[in-house]
Amino acid sequence: MLISRGARPALLRLAQPHDGQSVYTLEPPAIDVVNPIGCGDCLAAGVATAIAAGQPLVAAVRYGMGAAVENALHLLPAILTPEHVAQQAARVRVAAL
Repeated sequence: MLISRGARPALLRLAQPHDGQSVYTLEPPAIDVVNPIGCGDCLAAGVATAIAAGQPLVAAVRYGMGAAVENALHLLPAILTPEHVAQQAARVRVAAL
């Protein structure tokens, strides 16, 4: 289960614990939002893209959050490149609870 909370850290609970951990927070980097429209859609699309590429769920959610962050930085929604999404995903802080 994933609960996104805008600029606040997202909460992720895994049905099957990874490395003994089942609950994570994923904190997006602080940015100056240009346009938040489509951020949730970009999050979902990024997660789906990463899962389809074989990434584990925590990494997939991190990539999805990178897509949402990248989206928020631009006036037009969902104009993303994989390189920029990956750069933003690397800035998302992941912590096990």
